Amino acid sequence: MRVNLWYDDGRHIWGYFEDNKFRLWDENSKYIWGECINDRIQLWTDDNEYIWGNLENNEIKLWDEKENFIFGKIDK
Repeated sequence: MRVNLWYDDGRHIWGYFEDNKFRLWDENSKYIWGECINDRIQLWTDDNEYIWGNLENNEIKLWDEKENFIFGKIDK
């Protein structure tokens, strides 16, 4: 399933969610990967930043280590 996310400042993240695993990229081609277990999302970037949040009804709400809010959804 396709994923589209946005930082609250407008930056875009996109990728895929399959088998409870995320494979994502940001506008600078930074790779972001992780998983969703029991609606809790844990992601890591290729430079070891941690991103966490929740999945509810295909809506995603995340925060990064700098407390930036990231939101979006999974498109079926």
